[in-house]
Amino acid sequence: MAAALPRMVGMVLRTGWETDRRALAGVVAAQLGQGVTAGWGLVAVNSVLTQLFADGPTGDKLREALPSLVVLAVAAVATAVLSAWSTAMSGRLEPRRGPPSLSSAGKHARQVYMSRTSSRREGSRRSR
Repeated sequence: MAAALPRMVGMVLRTGWETDRRALAGVVAAQLGQGVTAGWGLVAVNSVLTQLFADGPTGDKLREALPSLVVLAVAAVATAVLSAWSTAMSGRLEPRRGPPSLSSAGKHARQVYMSRTSSRREGSRRSR
């Protein structure tokens, strides 16, 4: 499976490139951005925990951790925005479905309707 992974990734990238280049670039950029924001989030969590577990009064520790908490919040919001963008762009790369086809019951109902309307038309022509 690992040996086939590069071939599968290449196939997906080629198909995406042929379908919608801008959407593919958007997905790639959003995924890379999510990786960066996840890294910043982990660094911020590490900093917050280091400051909270340090010795000293709790109020002082919270004040010292506040900048890292802000970075963590910004990273979380950025991750959510990038995730939404990635989802929107990947939707443009999905296969498009044509109009819904009628079920066999729907086809039968259409045939009955068409036969009744055509017989009514013929009957109205005869009465003239």
